[in-house]
Amino acid sequence: MGLILNHMELRSSSLSDLKGASNIYIMIDKRFLSKSYDLPSLTNLEGEILDIEYVDPDKSIRFRQTLSDILEELKKNPISFVLFTSSVGTYDFLIIAADSWARIRDFGLISEQYTLSVKITKAILKDKTIEIYPKRDVVL
Repeated sequence: MGLILNHMELRSSSLSDLKGASNIYIMIDKRFLSKSYDLPSLTNLEGEILDIEYVDPDKSIRFRQTLSDILEELKKNPISFVLFTSSVGTYDFLIIAADSWARIRDFGLISEQYTLSVKITKAILKDKTIEIYPKRDVVL
């Protein structure tokens, strides 16, 4: 069980000078993660890749990535994020961890050209691990 994030646009920014984080992130409404679980910035999140889709340049048509070998190799692969949140605003920024992004990037998947579907299952704090929505999947 966990938080399923469907078709999240990969974005890039210089937002992240965080150790161990890439400059690629996805955004979600903070009600579903940092507010629900009272998570601070820099919390490590763990999950798995569910799907990847190519998005055409004008963002009007989505179609499933046809290179099935890429999908099959990346599907169910673990993925890690660093949570960035603040007291203002309505979004959490889930910054893909540098080692996770390196695996994705090496397949030629470029931010802003693909969407990512993932399941977030754990938040890892200094002194504890929190299961995310352990009773049922919550789908966005």
